[in-house]
This record gives sequence, structure tokens and C-alpha cells, in this order.
Amino acid sequence: MMTDTIITNLPAENLRAITRSLLAAHPEITATFEAETRNYIQDVALPAARTQRPASTDAAWLKKTQATIRCMLGCGLSSQSIPLTEEVVTEGVRLLLDPDTTKEDTLDALASIDGDVVQIMTAVEKTLLAASRTVLLDHERKLVTGLHQCLMSSPSWGSAPTSRIIAQFSKHLEAGMTAFDMAGHYGDAEIIFGRFRSAYPVEDAAFAATKYCVFNPMKVTRAAVQANVAERCRRLQTDKIDLLQFHWQFYDDPQYLEALRFLEEDPRVASLGLCNFDTEHLEAAMAHGVKVHTNQVQFSLIDSRPTVRMGKTCETNNVKLLTYGTLCGGFLADKWLGKGQPDLYDAAVTPSQRKYYAMIRSWGGWELFQELLRVLETVASRHNVSVSNVATRWVLDFPYVGAVIIGARMGISEHTDENLASLGWSLEETDRDAIEEVLKRSRRLEMVGI
Repeated sequence: MMTDTIITNLPAENLRAITRSLLAAHPEITATFEAETRNYIQDVALPAARTQRPASTDAAWLKKTQATIRCMLGCGLSSQSIPLTEEVVTEGVRLLLDPDTTKEDTLDALASIDGDVVQIMTAVEKTLLAASRTVLLDHERKLVTGLHQCLMSSPSWGSAPTSRIIAQFSKHLEAGMTAFDMAGHYGDAEIIFGRFRSAYPVEDAAFAATKYCVFNPMKVTRAAVQANVAERCRRLQTDKIDLLQFHWQFYDDPQYLEALRFLEEDPRVASLGLCNFDTEHLEAAMAHGVKVHTNQVQFSLIDSRPTVRMGKTCETNNVKLLTYGTLCGGFLADKWLGKGQPDLYDAAVTPSQRKYYAMIRSWGGWELFQELLRVLETVASRHNVSVSNVATRWVLDFPYVGAVIIGARMGISEHTDENLASLGWSLEETDRDAIEEVLKRSRRLEMVGI
């Protein structure tokens, strides 16, 4: 009874924030949450969307119906969302022809609809698949552009025309940032990158690192593995994948060793890497005879778990780490220096920021984090770079780190020139000592188990 009082009176944005926190703290309730969402959509939202379809152009109906479609994608009703999406596309065309609608509003709506269509295609494709040159990152390739935030199609991160995204790819290559990280579940990232690279005048100018991710239980067979590789090649418009990174969700199922063997034997995989493997299972893969070139893991000043054990294993076996989360969701930046802790109940706070803020709290709290930022600013001033550059350089200076993955919202907002300032220099011993003075007062060793 009292919980219902809370739910009734909480502002909607705060209720969303608390729901996210609940799901993060208790992932075992996710299936129930998704099931109840499916019930709501099928019993209430879908009938309402169909019966309330306006006779004339209605931007409010369009927005509300798109929200229903996105909920359907989130709870596993991707195929069932197609008929409703057809209606939304039709409404988008009507909006385009409506003389009373501004061009800016129309383009925003069409870009949003376009993004939803691509997300549905990707989700349906994943569902159907579930039912059924030697170059590695070298010493000069220290930054990888991560395409998980740069999708033309991502409603969460904004939209951009394909032409603008492709122009930004060219800018990255011209600046020397030639490696790009992506995955099949990053919407249309592979497709747009493949289209760009096939048209680029310089052959092999861009290096593609993509992923084979297993998020659901499966029976590993050579045919299933080969089908996934074929799909990656098709989307990338290539006969060979520069680097294929394998992610396996269920360590208690040893089939991952068989999957790795099949991948290693596939001639279309130039180099094989891992994604989010812990040290124990990285070592198990190598003991099984698999040649592992890379492992993509989270690594930053706040999350330094790779320094405990994985780093030594990588150095011994010539495995390079590709690191993400190095800027801690954007918190390791000048703009957060001297600022109060973020309001997690603000609608503008992203899921990524919630995740990394939780890590900061586990690491040592906001006050110690501000102290770290002040030290980083001092070091940055000495080298005439930014706080983010120092945070990136701290990770890059470890010998077992092959590259840092810097997220980019391609075609929307990028920081190519600023990112390049992380290269061409190293932290001095006095810099590292000053940083270590703060780090040693954190709870970093207690985070090894998280």
C-alpha cells in the first residue's frame, strides 16, 4: 500500500531513475519487468495506437506511437512492431507533405523514424539469426574510434544524415585515426562503415574491429559460427574481418572454447580478439590453443582492475588490451572540475552517466574524485593538454594497452583534434606519482570483485 503511494506521487522522471537503479541493483527482475511491459503493450498500448490514429497530421500521435514502438523493441516484440512502424512511416510522409509543418520539424521527425526503422531491422535480424590482410593494432595505432555512440539510427544519442557521418569518417582517416570499433548490435554502424570503406579511394585505409557477441544460450556449431562471420562480412562489405572480438555471456558453459576454435579456423577472420573476458577465461582460451590478439575491457583511473592480474598475463602472452570507459562516461573531463555531483534524477542524465557515477562512488566518492580532477588539471596544464588527455595517456602508458577506444557520436559531435592531443607524449614520473597519491587513497583494490 505504501509503495503504491510512492509510485503515485513520484514525478515521472524520478520514477524512471529509481526504476533504472532497481534494475541495475537487481538484474534478476529484468525478465519480469520485460514480461509486464509486453502485457501492457499488447493489452493497452497497441489497441490505443490503432484506435486513436488521427485522420489528419498529428505530431503528438506520432511521438506517442514511436515511444510504444521503442518499448516493443526493448521488451522483445521487434517483429510485432513492424505493422505499427508502417503506420508511423505513413504518418511521417503525411508530415512531409503538410504545408503547416516547418522543414526543421519534418526533418527531425523523419530522422527519428529512420532511426527506429534501422533499430527494428537490426533487432529482427538478430532474432532470425538466433533461431537458425593481417594487420593488428600496432604501436602507432593508439586511439580507436568507438561507434557504439555514433549511430545514425540511435534514438538515445541523436540522429545524423548518412552523408554527414561518412564525411566524419573521412575526417578521422585524414587525421590518422584509422581504426574503428563496432558490433552488430550497434544498429547500423557496420553497414555505414562498410559503405564508407568500400567507396574510399585508398584501399585498406581503415581498420575494422567488430564483434561476435553471444548474449543468449546457444548450441555452438561450426555452421552457426560461420553464419555469424558471414553476416559480419556482408554488413562490412568485405571478404575478411580485420579484427573479430568474441564476447561470451555464460562462463559456466565451456562451449565458448569450441566457438573460439571455429573462429580461429575461419579464413575470413584475420585476427581474433576477445571482449570483456576476465583473466581466468582469457588464460583458459590460450591454454586451449587459441591465439588471442586482443581483449577489450573497461580500464580507467577509476576502474584499474586490469592492473591487478590481467596486465601481467597480457604482457607474458603478447595480448593487447583495447580499453573502453577510459574517460568514465565523460566524467574525467575539465567540465566536471569543481562541480557538484550529478543529479541522478535529472532526465538529462544518461544511463552511461549513471553507470560511471556508481563506479566513482564505489571507487572513493565525489570528494576524492574532485581531488583527482584537480591533480589531473595540474598535470594537464604542464603538458598543455586537457584533463581527458591526461586520463587517456595514463591508460595508454601501460605497455600491455594496445589502444583506447574513444566514443564518437559520428555526424553529431566529435572531438577529433582534442583526442589526438593524447598522442605523441608520455606522463613523467612526477606526474604519475602525483596521480598515484590520490589513487592509493581510493578503494580501487576493493573493486576487483565488481
